[in-house]
Amino acid sequence: MALLWFVLGVLVGLFGLVLLPLLIAVLGSAFALGLVVALPVLLAAAIFFGILATAPTIAYGLAIGAVLILLWASDRKGRQRR
Repeated sequence: MALLWFVLGVLVGLFGLVLLPLLIAVLGSAFALGLVVALPVLLAAAIFFGILATAPTIAYGLAIGAVLILLWASDRKGRQRR
């Protein structure tokens, strides 16, 4: 009986050694393909969050610019006297 288990262990071990490179190649290909798909998504999310982070700054800058233009325009109108 022990000989049967020994032969079975040797066969399973050889089968495992034969399939190990195939398993590594399949897992490596799946990881590389997942990385190729995931990186653009992560980059797009980072750009989106960067735009969201700068939105208040841009809005405050535009508001300050609008106030300055209004003040400049009202000052020019106030100086013109007939």
